[in-house]
Amino acid sequence: MKLKGWKELPIGGIVIEPGNSREVETGT
Repeated sequence: MKLKGWKELPIGGIVIEPGNSREVETGT
């Protein structure tokens, strides 16, 4: 899957950063 960027991919309310392989909770 190609992303516009490598930093973050917003899913529901969770932002997954493939570059850091970390999941961050957001209010989005």
